[in-house]
Amino acid sequence: MSDRMKPILGALVAGYVINFALITYFFGPILANDAPAGAMVPAWLSMAIVSVLSILFYDWVNQAVGAPVRSAMIVAVSQILILDVYFVLNGTRGIAAAGAGALYHPDVHKARFKSNARRKKGPAARRRANI
Repeated sequence: MSDRMKPILGALVAGYVINFALITYFFGPILANDAPAGAMVPAWLSMAIVSVLSILFYDWVNQAVGAPVRSAMIVAVSQILILDVYFVLNGTRGIAAAGAGALYHPDVHKARFKSNARRKKGPAARRRANI
């Protein structure tokens, strides 16, 4: 572990400095002056767009990692750390909403099911084998 401390501390310092500078001097002023007039698309269409983009992203991560469950965990833990933990600590999100968000990630299992279907091991393949 001691051989990993130097890179971990270096990443911590660099990440903090970059996040602080970008949020304070770049993103903060933009956010303060950019109030949306309304939704860009209807709710059903936004869910469809996000679902397609999520599936494509998970497939890309799964191709890079090669393990569907590990890919889903990488993306889920990253989202929990970035959204739920950070937003609770800075006061943007309440603990109950963060806990619900951490427990419910509807797209986490899609990569596993898609990969199983490709290998002919999914639910449809099992049903065909039993017929």
